[in-house]
Amino acid sequence: MIKKIKRKYSIYKNCIYALIIIVIVWQVTLLFLGIKNRIPSEAYKTINVTVRGIVKNPGYYEVPLGTTNFEILKVAGILPTSNITSINLAAQLQSNQLINVDSLKTPAGAKANIRLEVFTGAVSIISSAGIDRMSQEGMTIDEGDRVLTEDNSQAELSYNTYSKIDIDNFSEITFDTMQIDSSGNNVVVTNQKAGISWYTISYTQKSEKFKTITSMANITVAGKGAEYTIEVKYSEVIINVLNGLLLIERLNSNDAINLISGQSVTIYKDNRPFQITKTSKTSNITSQFNKLTKAKTDILLQHTPLNVLFCSTPNIIYLLNIQFSNSKINVVRLPSETSVSVYVHGFSTLQEALL
Repeated sequence: MIKKIKRKYSIYKNCIYALIIIVIVWQVTLLFLGIKNRIPSEAYKTINVTVRGIVKNPGYYEVPLGTTNFEILKVAGILPTSNITSINLAAQLQSNQLINVDSLKTPAGAKANIRLEVFTGAVSIISSAGIDRMSQEGMTIDEGDRVLTEDNSQAELSYNTYSKIDIDNFSEITFDTMQIDSSGNNVVVTNQKAGISWYTISYTQKSEKFKTITSMANITVAGKGAEYTIEVKYSEVIINVLNGLLLIERLNSNDAINLISGQSVTIYKDNRPFQITKTSKTSNITSQFNKLTKAKTDILLQHTPLNVLFCSTPNIIYLLNIQFSNSKINVVRLPSETSVSVYVHGFSTLQEALL
């Protein structure tokens, strides 16, 4: 009798458990169907768009409704010659829309970024309009600016990422042109009018070109870059190549030579032939700029922050700034519409640059 009761109780218990499971499954199913019914049908809708012109992958695309121009152009692939300045990147695509990407006359790329990194003594920065600019470490040198060092003064200028120009006392350099030539090269032309300068030029891309004009010759940095010094005097110009290759062209003449590492050339005002000798020792120029090197080292150790830019599509851009001098960390969110046209050619906002 007891066994029969236990058996019946077990059957009832199993039935109750099965009923509970059925109710749970039923409720979950109803919940899922309710959520699905509340989602607008447009969320599952796709539209057709066509991308043509100067992109990596032109063609026909089927994309979800709500896709932006930014997202479709990222998939299609932007080229250095793609002109996207007239396209509203934040706008959503319409059904059967045609996106036609025009071509830039010259490839997009960073403009020359020249800055006054550090200086000792009295250094003057005079604009092309003749206005005396206040000399500050980290300031940008604009096209046409003249940089002059006085007695017992030196300055270091940075060019783009890895290049620098050290200027000795009683020297003058003018940045005449910062442009893109007919071949698509980013060209920086400096005019050294007096004194001694130590150039360390390193090209980061094939489209870069660096030239220096003196009173008697033009100097073009060839190959991947070069390290050299230029001393401009009244009656002669002396060029020492410490590393790399230079093309030397005499003004108002067809005379030209290639100068390689370990060579020095003196160019005379009276047009006598180039005088080529062995270059001066590197230690001489290094010791000449010892004071400037020490000043730069002190600044780097004390004041230089670490900046990191975090980017995520379509418009999430954060700048992380770590300042070691005062143990502060700053996080700033940058709008995607922030203008960068001063620094680049071919696009105008951070969003276009990211794309």
